[in-house]
Amino acid sequence: MNKERKTILIVDDEQENIDIVQRKLLRKAYDCIGEVNSERAIETVHRVRPDLIVMDWQMPGLSGIELLEKYRADELAALIPVIIMTGVMKESEHLQRAFEIGATDFLRKPIDSIELNSRISSILELRDEQQNRLELEQKLFLLQQQELRNEIERKQKELSDLSFRFVNNNRTAEKFITTMDKIIDGTGGNFNRSEIDKQITDFKKELFTLHWGTIEQKFLDSRAGFKSVLRERYPDLNEHDLKLSLLYSMKLSNKEISDMTFVSYEAVRKARTRLRKKLGLDSHLDLAEFLSSIG
Repeated sequence: MNKERKTILIVDDEQENIDIVQRKLLRKAYDCIGEVNSERAIETVHRVRPDLIVMDWQMPGLSGIELLEKYRADELAALIPVIIMTGVMKESEHLQRAFEIGATDFLRKPIDSIELNSRISSILELRDEQQNRLELEQKLFLLQQQELRNEIERKQKELSDLSFRFVNNNRTAEKFITTMDKIIDGTGGNFNRSEIDKQITDFKKELFTLHWGTIEQKFLDSRAGFKSVLRERYPDLNEHDLKLSLLYSMKLSNKEISDMTFVSYEAVRKARTRLRKKLGLDSHLDLAEFLSSIG
């Protein structure tokens, strides 16, 4: 149960009946409060905050059924389980009415000690389980709300980053187009073929650099510890090595990396050899498989 000691409110217009119920409660973990005035029962609930109410059906003033209606209409008492004691046989429609209003259970007088304790124990355990489930559902809801907020913030950041890269892409493309226009109309100076090729290669590399942030972020979303683990295990790796490691971890070939980075195939192949050496890999170990197991 949620708390070690449970408080039980016993409502009966005769103190002797309250005392009988208290004596029949075998568990010492219960704190019992008696109330002989049904008119004051709501006030008593607000004062003692019971975990369960045991009350008589027939009382002067407010009857058990009338008091039950007041409990279920009261914000604080609405969810407290109520056991109704009755000394006379009630018609089935009366009992049905009480259940519809919100009675949790019934006990016939004279009260049997084993039955009383069994009913109370079962009801309190069920209530605790329901409260625990509600608390878990509330925590789950809050967690889901936080995850939703985090996802929205992440999407907003992605959108902001993409917008920033889009602007930079346009600026880079505009700069390249302007340079090419000048070369074509002769206002940009004399350029030979190799110089033009260099302008084109530099433009491609700039585009890759602008797109690299998105590629890296998408990769690290699923393998956040990849770079930190590599740095820790292999402190000699530089930023170029880390970038190359990420690309090989994605199981890209030398040709694909060459096409993506606009670096010559031969340069990529040599860089791969240097990376394997820094990682201390034997010739029989596959680089992509090794890197895929990290992070």
